[in-house]
Amino acid sequence: MDPHAEPTPNAFASPTSEDYVEERVADNPPGLQRKAALGLVLWIAWLLVVLTFIVWLVG
Repeated sequence: MDPHAEPTPNAFASPTSEDYVEERVADNPPGLQRKAALGLVLWIAWLLVVLTFIVWLVG
């Protein structure tokens, strides 16, 4: 191995490495994270309503 050779990129780099995170954030259109968070909150709220209805039916 040549000690003066250019370092090769690490194929096993962690997905949380700075370059990867910046690249993924750059890929997302503006507001996508907020939209995803809102979708998650609405999904959880819907799930709570359904579970409450089931408990009400059983009880």
